[in-house]
Amino acid sequence: MGRKRLTAAQKRRRDALHHAETLRRQIRDTAPVDDRRSVRTLVLLALLGLALFNAGTTIGRHTGPDFARAAPKGTATVEQCQRRGPLTLFEGVGFYDSCLVWAQWSDGRSERLRIDDAGFFRGEKPGDTLRIGYDMSRPEVRHWSALQLVMYLLCGLGGLLFVGTALALIGRFTEWMSQ
Repeated sequence: MGRKRLTAAQKRRRDALHHAETLRRQIRDTAPVDDRRSVRTLVLLALLGLALFNAGTTIGRHTGPDFARAAPKGTATVEQCQRRGPLTLFEGVGFYDSCLVWAQWSDGRSERLRIDDAGFFRGEKPGDTLRIGYDMSRPEVRHWSALQLVMYLLCGLGGLLFVGTALALIGRFTEWMSQ
């Protein structure tokens, strides 16, 4: 029994299908190694960048300006407080108080201030009085240069990692949209 001979039209159709399959294989083989995996990696790197940035801002809660260098110094009476947190963008992870205070400075001025710095208040309530410096420092919050260095490094590294991967993801998205 012999093989059935193909007509010219059937040969053209077979050749076209073979050519299309060859092109599909070439595209698949020359495409980046699993686009979904690389996008997933970029998203994880962006989240890691955010986590490093938040770790830096959380460490920053444990240090502050040097109270000894503050001029002028004064007293502040807490008028009202609001609890913030637990997740914030620039104040780290955890709860903190944002308080409205009436400050009286050693140079005779007085003013109402909103102090929204995480780590500044230590559980004060309305009516409590505390010593503060004009640069929003207080003697109870220590000035640690080493912690500030770690904070700057983590925030810088996390910010660069997040921005870099976000730009790479935007590039991937625009490339995908242009196809």
